[in-house]
Amino acid sequence: MKYLTAKEKAKELVNKFYIILIKKNYPRVSQLSEAKQCALIAIDERIEEMKSLLPGIVATWEIEKEKFLNDVKKEIENF
Repeated sequence: MKYLTAKEKAKELVNKFYIILIKKNYPRVSQLSEAKQCALIAIDERIEEMKSLLPGIVATWEIEKEKFLNDVKKEIENF
């Protein structure tokens, strides 16, 4: 299993939403912008889910995962 960088994950996520918007015949001008917004919503939901874990029970890998998700969010914003 290959682990993606934050940049690769951001691109993968935006592209998934972009393909859906193309298939739905969204206006071409807004497709990338809308795909980025959808990807940001998905990442924000995952970050909030991570934050809802009980304090003190968070494992080191969960802290790293939240950092990674924040890095992905930054990459999406810069896409």
